Amino acid sequence: MSYISDELQAEIFHEWFISGCSVKNKSVLYFCLRKELPEEKIGLLWDHEIPSKLLAIYVKNNFQTKKTDNIFSSVEVDGLYKPKVGITFFPREQVLLASSTLDQDGSVLVRGSDGGSVECIDKGNAPGIQNIKCINGYAYAVGLRRAIYKRPEIGYWVKLDAGFPEDDMESDQGFVDLDAFNEQDIYAVGNSGDIWHYNGSIWTQCGFPSNETLSSVVCAPDGQVYVGGMGGNLWVGRQHSWRCVYQGDSALEWNEMRWFQDQLWLCSDYELKVWNGKQMTIPVHNGEELDLFGHIDARDGVLLVASAYSVDLFDGTEWHVIV
Repeated sequence: MSYISDELQAEIFHEWFISGCSVKNKSVLYFCLRKELPEEKIGLLWDHEIPSKLLAIYVKNNFQTKKTDNIFSSVEVDGLYKPKVGITFFPREQVLLASSTLDQDGSVLVRGSDGGSVECIDKGNAPGIQNIKCINGYAYAVGLRRAIYKRPEIGYWVKLDAGFPEDDMESDQGFVDLDAFNEQDIYAVGNSGDIWHYNGSIWTQCGFPSNETLSSVVCAPDGQVYVGGMGGNLWVGRQHSWRCVYQGDSALEWNEMRWFQDQLWLCSDYELKVWNGKQMTIPVHNGEELDLFGHIDARDGVLLVASAYSVDLFDGTEWHVIV
């Protein structure tokens, strides 16, 4: 039985599917939804012409609902390319829905307790945003041509480009993820084994023993940097020392990786797995392997997993079906 009733699910998700998720805290979960359209219609549209929706689901501590409960809110938006959903806590708690790839301005829908607004990450300069991430409470965005931005203030994004070659504007190199131990110890990963390290002042390229596409990175509390590679590979290391600890056999890369309960959780369009430091396993609940996949996020003691048509939440002890 799911947290949200079948009737309410029909109201929220009819003709919509989930394309991303983000955890604000154990009680507030955010999702990016895209409109489901017939294939023949999609073929006639640009991606930004497909409607998007920012959805919030409010979870009660006891996972019990009543008909009078206000357990969701949503806002429909147009004009966003393959939007990415993220969270920021400074300078104010807000949820961000960032337009990616072809957006010439890097448009971001910002929603918070004081209402909503639209910001531009880099107006007119086609930042080619690929991902948005919360690091130490601040929002960061990564994009094509090794573009990296930080949002230190509301409505203001600063480009962190010290150390990158000047000809990157003509390069096909691009970042798809970043993570950090702190603001003076950041890693960004992307195409062709491209890994860079930021010391708070300048970026330097890390030596990496493969030119495979890299899709995700986690700077873990155990002091190691974990990098998701081509076909579901998993690399571990720091700066110029890396080793492949797991050889994947998938056709797809990891969408996201998150550190939760002293383990690395990895999620793709095919599967959810856990790396415990020695082996890759499928998570088990009540003696059965979980068949979960899609996108993940973790914060405030919970792990969220969302596929196109389902949402599951792990509180560290029990799994709860939300949708």
